[in-house]
Amino acid sequence: MLFPNIKKWIFALALSAAPAVHALPVLQLYVEGGTYDVASETWVVTENDFTVWVIGNTGQRGTITGANGLGGVSLVVSTQGGDLANLSITPTLAGCCDVVDPSLAGNPIATLSGTGHHSVLADHGIFNQPGIAWQQFDLGVFALTDSLIGDATQGAWPVDVDGNFHGQINAYHVTMLGDFDFLHFDGFGYTNDGRRYVFAPFSHDAEALPPPPHIEVPVPATLSLFSLGAFLLARRRK
Repeated sequence: MLFPNIKKWIFALALSAAPAVHALPVLQLYVEGGTYDVASETWVVTENDFTVWVIGNTGQRGTITGANGLGGVSLVVSTQGGDLANLSITPTLAGCCDVVDPSLAGNPIATLSGTGHHSVLADHGIFNQPGIAWQQFDLGVFALTDSLIGDATQGAWPVDVDGNFHGQINAYHVTMLGDFDFLHFDGFGYTNDGRRYVFAPFSHDAEALPPPPHIEVPVPATLSLFSLGAFLLARRRK
């Protein structure tokens, strides 16, 4: 009997013809003015003063909290060659890319800290290395859907802002004083009333490298003499 097979073929054709639904990560990180490094799959900025976003896909995945519904989304900042006591993170509003960010985040609360391996985040080239120090911050519950969001890794942010994806954007002004080799940012939280662990994929994280040193360009002596001569000549003409 051919009817069951025909039904399977029709069902398969219907699935292939149906428009694909683009699912965004539950959490993403982005750095204003950053460049997406394809090799490391990370948003990178070469500054010690910048703005980082933590983006929650609450429109598709619901409220994002801490484990068992306690606390909120966690941001983990790790560094090598730097002192996290010199790190400052303060709430601000997203300030680029025509993204609407109507809600100011609350102050992040420092919670856990350590070196090397992290108890929740998987090792991914950052943790479990000698000399890596990290500080974890509680960013509060993500439940708002007041910003259009998209997948920043597919081009200039935002990509999928077409009215289909709504979520919450928490933006933070970050300042790191003193020397450091890098600052790396990871985010994680829990959905389904705090029972399902979610994290910003390693293809959607962020990193800051120290700015290049400022090099003073010496003025050639002949140029200095020429400038002085022009100045004296101008005075004589007065």
